[in-house]
Amino acid sequence: MKKHLFLFSMLAFGVMNAQYYQNLNTTGGTDRIADGVNVVLGGQGHLIAGSTTVLGNNDLLLTRTDVNGNIVGLNSFNQVYRLSTTANVVLNAVPVKILQIPNGRICVVGNYYSSVANVPSGIFTAVLNPGGAIINVVGWQTVTPAVSSVMWATSACNALPVTSNIIYISGFSDATTLNNGARALTMAINGSTNALIWGRIYDFNPPVFSTAYKFLPTDVVASPYQPALVNEVMVVGDLYDDMGDNFVFSYRLNTVNGNPVGTVNLYDSGKEDNCVAVTVATGTSGGGNGFVLAGHNVAYGSRQPFAMKIDPTGTVVRWANNYKYSGGNESIASDIIQRQTTSGRWTYYLSSTPDAGFFGNQDMVVTWLDDLGNGLTEWTYGTSDLEYSAELSSFSNTNADGFTVFGNRNYSFGFDLGDEYFVKAYYNGVTACNVNKDTPVTQRYQVSQKFPTYVAIGSVSSTSLALSTPQQAFMTQLCFAQTVFGGSNARQASTGNDAETSVNTSLYPNPVSLSSPVLQLKLNSPAEQQIEIRITDMLGREVLNQQLMLASGESLQQIQLPSEITSGVYLLSISGNGINETHRFAVE
Repeated sequence: MKKHLFLFSMLAFGVMNAQYYQNLNTTGGTDRIADGVNVVLGGQGHLIAGSTTVLGNNDLLLTRTDVNGNIVGLNSFNQVYRLSTTANVVLNAVPVKILQIPNGRICVVGNYYSSVANVPSGIFTAVLNPGGAIINVVGWQTVTPAVSSVMWATSACNALPVTSNIIYISGFSDATTLNNGARALTMAINGSTNALIWGRIYDFNPPVFSTAYKFLPTDVVASPYQPALVNEVMVVGDLYDDMGDNFVFSYRLNTVNGNPVGTVNLYDSGKEDNCVAVTVATGTSGGGNGFVLAGHNVAYGSRQPFAMKIDPTGTVVRWANNYKYSGGNESIASDIIQRQTTSGRWTYYLSSTPDAGFFGNQDMVVTWLDDLGNGLTEWTYGTSDLEYSAELSSFSNTNADGFTVFGNRNYSFGFDLGDEYFVKAYYNGVTACNVNKDTPVTQRYQVSQKFPTYVAIGSVSSTSLALSTPQQAFMTQLCFAQTVFGGSNARQASTGNDAETSVNTSLYPNPVSLSSPVLQLKLNSPAEQQIEIRITDMLGREVLNQQLMLASGESLQQIQLPSEITSGVYLLSISGNGINETHRFAVE
């Protein structure tokens, strides 16, 4: 009997994966996290890609922890990796993404440069086994129209389906003399073998009368949609021109060959928009599925985070909101992820860094959004030193284990100028120490759009590099708890702002007369909430999009149709908390 009890207790311990903590990872030099991701293959845990100056160079610091944040077990490591040419010229290495592929191998994407040798900068991809041993490393350079003096990766993502080994990389290159600026770069590689599938450089017609502009991607995501009947990736980023204009852009590529699909979509609020990340937006209650972009602009007079939902083609903006941090003067966005609620709705987690956080200096902030872009809650993590966020991750939207914020800590004293810092929290923001809960200020804004065309103008090729492991690092745990009182990973919203409610609706007259184009919309809502009304024609073109605030109980809303509407059949979509309805009506 005792033996059976012992085995049962060991099995129970082995599946208790909900641990919450704040950790430091350090070498004794200046260490920086560039990316972190929660993984499950080869054991549930965390992959971290960063850099360190402990050996006098900018070297890679790559880490794999278990689910507790500890460096233990067969597939855990905490290692400094040095990049060099085959002629033993030591290179500075800057990682941007660390990814796990279906066979458990790890692919690191980053950039390299040399300050002492005549070595052009480029992109590297390194493949490791699950325990951190080096399999191979490849450098990438532009070959047409010219060898680039600057070629830089900015992000990478896994392909769909999830069983694929392909990885897509976004970046930019100056391998062109056109208009004196950087151009967008996208690559596809086999993340298991490091073989190039395709690599293209893109140029496009600028939207204004500019003589110089920079076309700088910042993130890439595999699209689950096929609006052009081909598998696609969505790339987002920033456009700067010599007229002082700042735009956010998105573009789509055919994943088979990298060919452009459709047009470039430019989004401009007139508030100096800068995009940092994109996530697939599976939910339809926020006007339909698509993607959510995150970044920051100066809508409040200083930089504050924004999020913007677009349709699968990027041609329709569902909503666009700013979020003012409750305690700081300025806050810079870093990442965004989504998660599904019990009712099937989706919410979003947006990370940022305020310059004056709750704990006294820079802190990590995570803002929770519903699928209409409303800011529900914000959580601040940090200490009296300077912390800042880099990436967000969760365990593939599983029911347990919450989210992880990966970032960095700078010190105001001592010889150690910085460490890697990461926080594991419940999905309702609770963690083992140093967290503050508040409510952000949400402000909707309008976005204008332009749709220039773009073409592929260049390609890339490989160059030989080498990778070695000269030193290990070590981990410090600031706090740890198996469970924390008040923490919840329940797959439902936990605030009244995101209540699971339903709305009974009807509309009349049907058909609507062209001479009096007004719809009467009767709604019965069990709770006060905001809904979105969207009308499209049968080709999917949006003709109206507006927000309505409903009181609890029955109400009658008049929907004034646009004066330019023509005879035909239209679809009216209603989305809100617990509602996703579509009604067909005619205009005669």
